[in-house]
Amino acid sequence: GLSHPPRAPTLQECEVLIRQLYNANSLQSQEIIRVKALLRDIVLSKKVTPENYILTKSYLTNGPSKSLEEKKFPKLGHQLFGDNVSRPSQSGVVLPALKQSLNSSIAERQRRTRAMQRDRLKKTLW
Repeated sequence: GLSHPPRAPTLQECEVLIRQLYNANSLQSQEIIRVKALLRDIVLSKKVTPENYILTKSYLTNGPSKSLEEKKFPKLGHQLFGDNVSRPSQSGVVLPALKQSLNSSIAERQRRTRAMQRDRLKKTLW
């Protein structure tokens, strides 16, 4: 049972948690800088490039579908940090290649994106 109160963390455990939180904060800060740069480019150019359109579309379609569990803070262990600091994996989103032509329409890109998503779904179901 839980008859005794939890013990206070040691100084070393506190230092580990602080480093973990600092690293998580640094990664989030880098992501915010990238998003701000993308938004600045869109606003200043007053247009959306095909690459930015697909990135934004992918983010918007994948973002809200995350469960509440995924939106919570990451679970932080009590392992010590050394040279083997684990990095979060890159997004598993693979976008279809863009055609380098002037008549590559939004509808065509959407069709290719849907086809790619169907293929990915088939792979996960098998």
